[in-house]
Amino acid sequence: MLDPNTSRILFLSTYDKDGGAAACFMGYALALREAGCEVAMVVKYKTTDYSWVYPIAPAYSTSNRLVRFCQKHFCKTKRDISREQQGDYVFFYQENEFSVLPPIERIISVLPWNPTLIFSSMTCELANTTSLLTLSKSFHAPIYFDAYDMNVFTGGCHVLWGCDGFKNRCSKCPAFASKPERQQEVEKSFAIKVKNIHDGGMGILYAGPYLLALANESACYKDMPKFDIGMCIDTDLFTNKNRDIAKRIMGLPEDAIVIFTGSENVVNKRKGVQYFFDALSVLWNALPESQRPKVYVMLAGKNVEKTQEKLKNLPPFHYHCIPYISDNRLLSLAYQASDMFVCPSIDDAGPMMVAESLACGTPVVGFKMGLLYEPWYVKDGETGYVVELKDAVGLANGMLQLILMDNQQRSYITAQCRDLALQKLSRLYTIQQLKNF
Repeated sequence: MLDPNTSRILFLSTYDKDGGAAACFMGYALALREAGCEVAMVVKYKTTDYSWVYPIAPAYSTSNRLVRFCQKHFCKTKRDISREQQGDYVFFYQENEFSVLPPIERIISVLPWNPTLIFSSMTCELANTTSLLTLSKSFHAPIYFDAYDMNVFTGGCHVLWGCDGFKNRCSKCPAFASKPERQQEVEKSFAIKVKNIHDGGMGILYAGPYLLALANESACYKDMPKFDIGMCIDTDLFTNKNRDIAKRIMGLPEDAIVIFTGSENVVNKRKGVQYFFDALSVLWNALPESQRPKVYVMLAGKNVEKTQEKLKNLPPFHYHCIPYISDNRLLSLAYQASDMFVCPSIDDAGPMMVAESLACGTPVVGFKMGLLYEPWYVKDGETGYVVELKDAVGLANGMLQLILMDNQQRSYITAQCRDLALQKLSRLYTIQQLKNF
């Protein structure tokens, strides 16, 4: 068990706050601090003002800005093969075992103490398993990887796109189908990664059955320790206490039926917004005419303005497009103003928005992916509806079921969502799990 009096936990991440994976990882750090543990986070890029977050020392000491730029550019282009990939794969070479990365001494130099446990998230441009193994041996501290990003399982890809290469050591990587020399490089790198993980007894932190299933199938982790850590949602912030005023604050009619969807980048193909648009067309035809004027569609995220042309060709629901919401208080109100959150992601570890929505008492409709992979969190008729991957008709039917509910059913499902989030998705749940680590 973690003892707050003796545990000193080091978090390693490229970013302290950037996107879902980094935000989730930061949530774990905050939870451990709340539990009384000593926590330090070492990052490549610091954006928060937390005193316990330490950026690594600069690699380039010269005062000549042009020289520094040339040095950085040379190192990046020397190691970056991602520009040669094909298709939709998202291959990041910076975590390859052959990458040019900061020496481990630069990480050690900023540490306030010797860690007893190390948690690692996305460490692109910061560390790979080779350097992490050195760090673990230096302090005799076990390492656990946060599985929120697919890179922990693969030879370099951050999105699986249906590829199961991570099960067989990334042999003949499809991201470089026409580049056999690069395929060999990926395979050799992955072999080193597997060996380092096994030699160091490195484990995995996961939330939900999808990530557990991937870990059990992974060449890296199928025989390694695995630990359920939850989603660590701040249920005081993401709450259902303001549902009675949320629509008014968001500028929506009190009797509106609000369908909310969104992501950090709404035009990212893996977030599946096109399936959502297809489902809206099906939904319009299935809705009673008397219900159609009441339905409002709220779409939020980066690049939301790029969806305007497509919205013109969709059924005439009321559309509200909101730029990326960086203030979690406003995001919480958006969930509470909504009668459902629709998650059309077709390749995702989460997303966090599913857990946040449930914490706000808002049911979720989405594809069988990520947090919706098994009915741990979203159960049909209880906390939302789950449909088969890429089934736009099923997505529309799930939305229709929630629209046609009466007030008593809505109150019931809101309570169910909130209770489930408190039990399985909250910061308190994560703290309890970590105390039993």
